[in-house]
Amino acid sequence: MAQGKITVIVGPMYSGKTSELLSYAEIYKLGKKRYQIFKPIIDSRYRLQEIRSHSGMKESAIPIAHSADAEGYITDEKAIFFDEVQFFDRD
Repeated sequence: MAQGKITVIVGPMYSGKTSELLSYAEIYKLGKKRYQIFKPIIDSRYRLQEIRSHSGMKESAIPIAHSADAEGYITDEKAIFFDEVQFFDRD
């Protein structure tokens, strides 16, 4: 198994967590590296297949009910991002 790392972005509401996540994703996009963004399906603030920051940044995302559901979408991505992770199950 390839070695990787986990980066956790924490802070209170409106502190720029999603903007930070989208900034990381932009680095992969500019480098033409595969990445995937997931969001909890219960997040209905914006379009179902999109995450959006309060500053207006947005990106496509796959809505999933359980964190384990992400496995079915992951192939050879170099980075995996989860937005609003507190709304996923503990598994």
